[in-house]
Amino acid sequence: MKLPVWMYAVFGYAALTTISTLISKYRSFGFNGMYEQHETLWVILAYCVVLIYAFVFASDSYGISFVRGALAVLAVVHSYIGITQLVGADFWGTKLGRFLIIPSSLIMLKQSEKILASPSQAQVTIRFTSHFITLTT
Repeated sequence: MKLPVWMYAVFGYAALTTISTLISKYRSFGFNGMYEQHETLWVILAYCVVLIYAFVFASDSYGISFVRGALAVLAVVHSYIGITQLVGADFWGTKLGRFLIIPSSLIMLKQSEKILASPSQAQVTIRFTSHFITLTT
């Protein structure tokens, strides 16, 4: 299979992002994230993988329908999380939410009663959801 020119740009973007993270003085932020950094190295590489997967496997109507369906499900999940954050009933503040996102090394945070989401978190979630909805239409 001959690769389209734009796919080389995706590979280059993934490679440069990886190299940048590896040689950075603050590489732990690139790998693990930090406050208000929503796209760690793993997220960017996942975007690249999803893009390549969609190109390779969504070549017929079933594949395209599958990718659109997956994006629609993600849009619903993101919408739910964004709306709950907006009204102050944050999913990530529940026991299940804390279990999913807090590493075991920070067990005291998993056991705390409530972790408040900032309004900026809700805005980011809603912004990402609008991108997903745009992709599925």
